[in-house]
Amino acid sequence: MQKLTAILIFLIFGTVAFGQLSFLPNDISKAKKLLPDKIKTIRQYKGDLLLNVREYDTLMNMTFSHYKQYVRENWNGKYITMITGNLYDDSGVLLKSYHLHSNAGLSIWYYEYDSLGNNIELSMRNNDYEHHDSLINTNPYRYIAEITNINELASHPKIKEIERKAQKYLHWKRTYDSIGNMLTELSFKENGDTSGYQRYEYDENNNNIYFYNEWSKENHWEYYYEYEKEYSFYEEDLETEPKQTNLLQSVRVDFDWRENRKRISDITFYKYDKNDRLIEKSKYDKGEFQDKYVYEYNELGQVIKRTAYVYNPNKIASIETYTYNKEGNVIKETDEDLRSEEKTESEYRYEYEYYK
Repeated sequence: MQKLTAILIFLIFGTVAFGQLSFLPNDISKAKKLLPDKIKTIRQYKGDLLLNVREYDTLMNMTFSHYKQYVRENWNGKYITMITGNLYDDSGVLLKSYHLHSNAGLSIWYYEYDSLGNNIELSMRNNDYEHHDSLINTNPYRYIAEITNINELASHPKIKEIERKAQKYLHWKRTYDSIGNMLTELSFKENGDTSGYQRYEYDENNNNIYFYNEWSKENHWEYYYEYEKEYSFYEEDLETEPKQTNLLQSVRVDFDWRENRKRISDITFYKYDKNDRLIEKSKYDKGEFQDKYVYEYNELGQVIKRTAYVYNPNKIASIETYTYNKEGNVIKETDEDLRSEEKTESEYRYEYEYYK
């Protein structure tokens, strides 16, 4: 299974570190507090193509996710499909999940917790026994696009085959401090060898200020994080209360083997408005400007415009604008590339199902 590909895709679509904004207009996932009451299912279409599905239980836990990412017209299937299915106990604790990726493979994850509810172990089964390495970046599992709900996922022949044939192995172990901050993660290969190590450190406000990631002795790096330290004063109760702690800067440090020393690889800066909404994110790679994204919001706090600068902090590269429906989902996206002078528009429609 092409695990590195899966990691790269996660980095492309994962949220910005530690809760900072990463806006994907056709990602319909939302925090529980932003979901419509009694929501059961959300389906998103672009024309007649089903792009996105989210299913929820009565506790508003997400039980199923189907997500398509457009690649290009001559890509096998045009889209990469990513599917997740989650199984919970009666109190809403995640016990088991299915992770399917049309370009990387299929896996089943099993979760173990300590007495404080911290997820301390993750075990896996996957379809590595199929040995599709020769099909890297050909979308070899595109058939998963046909799976559009949790029942189809759980009963799919390939899932049953993995549960029957694949060996279950420990994928990682984690340690936590007394208040639930993750301290370390040690990951393993299927043969039991160590494949990676991660370590985290926190300040007195439990902000993650340091992260160390090691894949091998030759491949490791560190992140240092700086947060704003401001307080809001509320006259009505005469108390000083801490604001949301916003990440201001992240610095990546890696090792330059040619010069045999550590070096600053890249720096990312974040700026916010008075409502703690991210309004600017800029990145510098080895001292050179890489890119900058500027965000604008409507009165509901939804992103309505994203302006991108690439390699030149004073020249706009592209502008994206978004329009929403009353449920808070994007119904129209406009992307104007000022470099190629191309402009595209995408419209989305939705179907909603609710619990009675």
